[in-house]
Amino acid sequence: MKLFTFGDSYTEGVGCDLNQEYKIISSNGFADVTLFRNQYSWPKYLADKLSIEHTNYGVGASSNKDIFENISQILKTNTISNGDLVIVMWSSSLRDSVPYFPEEEWHIWSNRYKEKKHIFNTFLNKKHSNNPIYNDSLNEYKLFFMDNLFSNVYYDYVNQNYILFLQHMFNKMNIRYVFCDAFDSMISKLVDLNIDNTHLINETNYWGYRTKTFKDFLIDFNTGDVWEDFVKWEDVPGKHPNKFGYKLIADELYEFIKQNNILTYRLNSKLRLI
Repeated sequence: MKLFTFGDSYTEGVGCDLNQEYKIISSNGFADVTLFRNQYSWPKYLADKLSIEHTNYGVGASSNKDIFENISQILKTNTISNGDLVIVMWSSSLRDSVPYFPEEEWHIWSNRYKEKKHIFNTFLNKKHSNNPIYNDSLNEYKLFFMDNLFSNVYYDYVNQNYILFLQHMFNKMNIRYVFCDAFDSMISKLVDLNIDNTHLINETNYWGYRTKTFKDFLIDFNTGDVWEDFVKWEDVPGKHPNKFGYKLIADELYEFIKQNNILTYRLNSKLRLI
């Protein structure tokens, strides 16, 4: 059995040791800093606790669509085998491009995470084109969109489909799996009844399903020791865990895997799509 992990910066291990990361980037570049981050990421700590090999596919700034496509492409290659363990730590829905905005002009992901429906620090500062009238008009429409048209319904529908597709594929391929959320819930607590298919999602394999993200998990410790800047979240929100925070995440996932017998494969009886 091997462990394969997918996600964004929370999975890559960004923030494990900011001072050392900056030194590596300034001298060697981003390839080496990724290797460094992986050494202190929750996938590494978890693999050590399970005494198995692992591959960390976490990439900073990944959208849920990026994560979904990455998993799908790797499943095609037979890299992940019968009986292996996959853990997917989802990112924020707001990173996904949406079909009703021009490509790559929905948002910029700033270095400071804000809660859903809030404007990001750089949200209205992007130079979209060489046409200043277009840029101003687009920014005006973004504000109009956030005030009048934004809805969780679209994201709830898309995210349910991400989860159910992968759940089906993992079951058919006899791959053990766990889903969890990094800092933004994949499925809101109140799903529109017209699109609600959450009864098909296997909650046994989903840590914190619709109740808690790993951001929330670390906030509950009420200490700055778990964050990259060693300051409490409530004082400075929007950041990554440090190496101690990542170890706590690994410990929590380890206990979840044990308590739910994830390593004992069971076909998901709730999913009957075919």
